[in-house]
Amino acid sequence: MKVDGGVGFMPSHENVFRQHLTRITTEAKNTSKDYMTLFLDFDGVLHPDPCAEDVRFCRRNLVQNILREFPQVDIVLSTTWRLRDPLDTSGTILKRHFSGDIAERIVGVTPNHKALNRSQAPDGMDLYPREWECIAWLRANRPYSQHWLALDDKAYLFRPFNKNLMVTNAATGFVSADESRLRQLLRERVQ
Repeated sequence: MKVDGGVGFMPSHENVFRQHLTRITTEAKNTSKDYMTLFLDFDGVLHPDPCAEDVRFCRRNLVQNILREFPQVDIVLSTTWRLRDPLDTSGTILKRHFSGDIAERIVGVTPNHKALNRSQAPDGMDLYPREWECIAWLRANRPYSQHWLALDDKAYLFRPFNKNLMVTNAATGFVSADESRLRQLLRERVQ
């Protein structure tokens, strides 16, 4: 049996390692590139902030209808509502605020930035806690994916000029005038 350079019956350890490394990185990249992640806030997006309880989620259907046009988009909840039940890491409790077809596309919630290790934050990211939470979720769940968008009303929680952020007006939440912009941003990321 030859062991040199992968010729014969038994490839060298170096070639085995190289093949394995190529396979796992290709699989991870292929898996991650198929995903587009939308980080979704509630207050100031799905309803005005502040708002009366009977007005909550009054903008939800506008967002849901657009998401139905993009079935390859998964949803991660970045809303502070997720902090009410820190054990609900999959968003199960919060899914009840959505119709069934959209709820099944909610794949998790972002971690609380206060629980993240500051030394592992990308440079300056601790100044932008919501973006840091999104990046932390991506690192843990979709490390090869660059396809994401945050729909939020608080631009100051993200780095300035962030191309992965669509900001809504907190006083109104997501409105029909925002629909074409969201479609455009999603379309750019899923193609």
